[in-house]
Amino acid sequence: MGDFTLHLDGQASDFLPDSGRWQWRYWGEGHFTPMQARWNVKGSGEWRDNAITLSSLSTGFDKLEYGTMRVSTPRLTLEQPIRWLRDAEHPRLTGALSLDAAKTTFSGGSYLPASR
Repeated sequence: MGDFTLHLDGQASDFLPDSGRWQWRYWGEGHFTPMQARWNVKGSGEWRDNAITLSSLSTGFDKLEYGTMRVSTPRLTLEQPIRWLRDAEHPRLTGALSLDAAKTTFSGGSYLPASR
C-alpha cells in the first residue's frame, strides 16, 4: 500500500491488553501508492480496559488519484470519536469521519466543486 513513518508516544497505567489504561498520541507521513498520494497524519487516543478510542485524527493528502478521477487536497477528520469495544459477545465499532476536499475532476471534463 506504500511506505510510511509513524511515531507513537504515550503513557500507560497498569496496562495489559484489555486491562488498564494506555493514552497515546501519534503522527507520521507516507505514501499511499494505490491512489498516487503523499499523506500525513496526527491524532490521539487511548486503550482503556476493552475499549480503544481514537479521540482525534487529522489526515491530509496532497491528492487522491485513481483512474479518471483526481481529488485535490483531501483531508480526513473525525466528526465523532472512533470507539472499538472489544467484547467477545457484543463487539461494537462507532464513530464518524468526514472527508473534505478541494475540486474533484474527471477526465471527461466533469467535476465536483470543493466540499469546504
